[in-house]
Amino acid sequence: MQALSTTGEGKRRRWGAPEILKITAIVTVSENLVRGTGERLAKFAESMEIPFEFNSIVVSSLTEIDEAQFDLDPRETVAVFSEYALQGLVSEPNELEALMGVLKKISPSIMVVVESEVNLNSSNFARRFVEVLFHYGAYFDCLDACLESSCGYRDVIESMFLNKVTELLVKEGEERPRVVTIEVWRKFFGRFLMWEVGLSSSAMETVNLLLGRFVGGKCCTLDMDGRSLVVGWKGTPIFSISTWKFLH
Repeated sequence: MQALSTTGEGKRRRWGAPEILKITAIVTVSENLVRGTGERLAKFAESMEIPFEFNSIVVSSLTEIDEAQFDLDPRETVAVFSEYALQGLVSEPNELEALMGVLKKISPSIMVVVESEVNLNSSNFARRFVEVLFHYGAYFDCLDACLESSCGYRDVIESMFLNKVTELLVKEGEERPRVVTIEVWRKFFGRFLMWEVGLSSSAMETVNLLLGRFVGGKCCTLDMDGRSLVVGWKGTPIFSISTWKFLH
């Protein structure tokens, strides 16, 4: 939004920037929580003088999704952003397949995927314990370096991580969450004829610029896995960022 607001109208037309910025959220949890997010985004867009529209598709299961629910205009350029959304569906293959099938039908120009870059699926408890220890240990070390202990957000984030650790270590069988790496997602997306695009040089420049602004930025490591960016903390992979297009 800030980039659009600081760009002249003539340039926006040449770039093919949208006349109105629309965000559609797929909701399977609290609609009120998502509605609150939409209201905050709308206020921010208004302050930037950007025409904005927020919609939500509320379903109890992703198998209920249909492309008609997105109410897309053929002239619209569609982009999909998925942050830690797909890993929760690994143990729900029917929902994952349904979601990907609909995304393919709406034919987005780009799909950006952010997922954890670790395999925490070992049936051996000792091995899984070590994997969880290193992965989430890096998260907590990062929080310690980047957030003051008095920061209220830190308590919330730490609670979320502790809940994840408990689920991964205590639950067994089908109840345990599944977390897979970009290598697994790459094979999965291949089934839907998706092509890994890779981040642009300008995007990488922005990433490095942002890291330079933070005290702990030097501890953040950036590596490439194919065309995907793997972000780590002191050498321990944390998450991957990949960009995809559907082949037709």
